Amino acid sequence: MTVVDEVLRARPSSAEVAAGAAAKAGLANEMSGKTSMRVDPERAEDLVRFFEDKVREMHERFDRARKLGNVKPSSQDPVSVQAAESYGLVGRGDEFSYFANYRKLARVLQDTADTLRSNVRQTRDDDENAAEGFRF
Repeated sequence: MTVVDEVLRARPSSAEVAAGAAAKAGLANEMSGKTSMRVDPERAEDLVRFFEDKVREMHERFDRARKLGNVKPSSQDPVSVQAAESYGLVGRGDEFSYFANYRKLARVLQDTADTLRSNVRQTRDDDENAAEGFRF
């Protein structure tokens, strides 16, 4: 199944896509800085791998969105040309395009994984230092 076939099945309008992306971006922006997470240190590496797997999925979606952004018209009639241009805007267009949003999401997921890994490392170091302090 081609990228065009996948897109044609769903068929959201460009306006619907832009509105949905804007709503999700607004929600993510509103929530940033207001969230926290408690993680069992014994399960932290599993969580880091989960986030990194999601980042890999986002990179795969980048490729599909990039292909969507480069769809060539099936012929040179006005409808085909306009449809190809519309798919291009959805795939690689402005800040609300699939590509731009997948890139932003991948960045957030990778930052989360990096922060979590750093915090786990710091917690382990702190625990080891505390244990050393009790040995003397």
